[in-house]
Amino acid sequence: RRIETDCLVVKDGSEIAPRIVAAVDGSLQSFAGVKTALMLARGLRATVEAVAAFDPDFHATAFRGLKGVLSDEAGEVFHVNEQEHLHEQIIDSGMAKIYRGHLETAQAIADDEGVEIKTTLVAGKPYRAILEHLHRCAATLLVVGRVGIHADAELDVGSNTENLLRLAPCNILISAGPPSS
Repeated sequence: RRIETDCLVVKDGSEIAPRIVAAVDGSLQSFAGVKTALMLARGLRATVEAVAAFDPDFHATAFRGLKGVLSDEAGEVFHVNEQEHLHEQIIDSGMAKIYRGHLETAQAIADDEGVEIKTTLVAGKPYRAILEHLHRCAATLLVVGRVGIHADAELDVGSNTENLLRLAPCNILISAGPPSS
């Protein structure tokens, strides 16, 4: 669980090429994974796709829960309805922009390496959205960071990585990324 190097998990002896998908979330591990995916693609003559997933329902779910526990009076004090509208219009659309930015970074890494890459933004709970995408695109290898962008130093494996490791229909390379300082 506390691996300090990349780890390849081969499922059912299936091939690694020809379709590699690298999940990016802005973490150093995910961008290190993109570099590894590009290196493998050159050697295996595979295609690479960077995919980023953001959860547009996260804030809506949080506000539904908040509304359920606040009295009408407290809701007025905290301006819950206005805050919910602000989140829907600014924060949720901003999340999509942030994750598009992560894909642009992956694209820049690929350009620097001289390798073509496709980028795709998907919406939904990250591991579920990526899992659905893997099925749709018939990926043969998923490259994912050991932990994500919001991980703390004590985390062994991120929840999205763990879920994808268990459920993905393809081989998985877990990127440990650059050494932590």
